[in-house]
Amino acid sequence: MGFWVIYPRYRGAWESGGEFLERSPHEDILDIINDLPRGMEEIAFGRRFRLSPDKIFVVGGSFGGAAAILASLDPRVSGVIANCPAVDWTILDRSEKIETRKENYAEYIREAFGNGYRLSDANWEKLRSGMFIDDQIRAIRQSYDQIADEYARRIYHELQGKPFDRELLSRFAGEVSGRGEVCDMGCGPGQVARYLQSVGASVFGLDISSAMVEQARRLNPGIRFQVGDMLALDRANGTLAGIVSFYAIVNIPKQSLPTIFREMFRVLQARGLLLLAFHIGDEAAHYDELWNRPISMDFFYFQPAEIGSYLEAAGFAVEEVIEREPYAPEVEHQSRRAYIWARKPVSVRQL
Repeated sequence: MGFWVIYPRYRGAWESGGEFLERSPHEDILDIINDLPRGMEEIAFGRRFRLSPDKIFVVGGSFGGAAAILASLDPRVSGVIANCPAVDWTILDRSEKIETRKENYAEYIREAFGNGYRLSDANWEKLRSGMFIDDQIRAIRQSYDQIADEYARRIYHELQGKPFDRELLSRFAGEVSGRGEVCDMGCGPGQVARYLQSVGASVFGLDISSAMVEQARRLNPGIRFQVGDMLALDRANGTLAGIVSFYAIVNIPKQSLPTIFREMFRVLQARGLLLLAFHIGDEAAHYDELWNRPISMDFFYFQPAEIGSYLEAAGFAVEEVIEREPYAPEVEHQSRRAYIWARKPVSVRQL
């Protein structure tokens, strides 16, 4: 019996690439956890190691304490030790003036450490929200809040022009019939939940945007909708018969997909079914405006084989991958679509 100790570097810190605080540092920790079973190379001698630890503990102090706390939301993390975690950054305006004559800490850090921390003023300003949080998820939530009413007006009736999608949803409802609740994850205004209910599924909807949930409740008064985050589902293990997720990952960067798929896996029953739809491709685009409304979101396309590998790494058995060409331009955006059917095996050790 033994243990490994891994001393990570945040992106943008010495002996690493990237920019410091470009994203929440806890995601750097999760990237390391993701790579444990895939293998890591020891730089000094080039040896490679693959690890499958029974338990993972994250230890951090000050800045790292906050990252450790956020990492604890991942079900693979058994526990954390957060020593004096720095979580309240509202003190910056006061403390910067006391502790340095520079304009801000970022300027001081660049002068004191050189390339030891590659830190831009823009990334440093992310901390001024008052909490150590993932700026990107917050931007997604706020953006969908901005466009929720227009999104509902344009998208709510889309399934009328998508017979193949209706066929897949009917098949899904038949597969999970009588086995319990299913979740329309990333439900938007609730058009998928509405159709699933019409074909006999016991369904509720979940979305990160409270304004979108309000639209869903208004349009579908007979269905339960709630605000929630796919990265940390407020649901007990093994309590869902199925999950439908149509384009819910379109705004999610690749590094966050393993966490989302593990959360989906966790909340599904044995033999629980996932039907996942997404845009096919390698593109990524950033938008600051949509339908004449201000937003700040990235949109991602993915390759089916890549998504399949993420699902399998999370524990799923991929049963079927379906691809189709786009419907007419007046029906939907002109991109090829993929639908993956994946199932949680009967006998599995909870990851």
